[in-house]
Amino acid sequence: GHEEYEYRDSSYSAKRNVAVYHGWLPLYAIAASQALFGIEPDRAGASPQNQALYGDESVLLRTIAPRMPALVFSFLTCVCLFYLLRHIAGRTAALAGLTWFGLSGKTAWFGTQARYYPLTLLMVTAVAYSFFRTVKWGNWASFICLGLAEGLLFHTHQLSAFVFAV
Repeated sequence: GHEEYEYRDSSYSAKRNVAVYHGWLPLYAIAASQALFGIEPDRAGASPQNQALYGDESVLLRTIAPRMPALVFSFLTCVCLFYLLRHIAGRTAALAGLTWFGLSGKTAWFGTQARYYPLTLLMVTAVAYSFFRTVKWGNWASFICLGLAEGLLFHTHQLSAFVFAV
């Protein structure tokens, strides 16, 4: 509780302790993954000070579990990207774009982070695909898909959602 040792992140506002750039959806995905792997929050006073709480196997599990949603989101990003590029330029261009995306160092690095990056990439791709469908076909299903994708993007990364909304 001492101010000197209080955790501060530059992404949080100083006055209200509120995240100003990303939403709750990525955090809940990580928490759900940890719950599925059986990882529970540590209890205060569970271990004497300066003593390890977990062994090597548990540390490995606690490293893998939060990253599992990122791998799922990265796979779904590849699927959305393929369909978007296929509708825009055909199957060959879609495979070329997917190959570039998969071999790009930055996208591969983003896709393994236990943060908001992988879900943001997925939702941006889903919004772009939904927007393309809406412009091309203009049917109700496309409009509903665009609204859902934009809403999920807002709860993932507000700045990206604002850019797409404009």
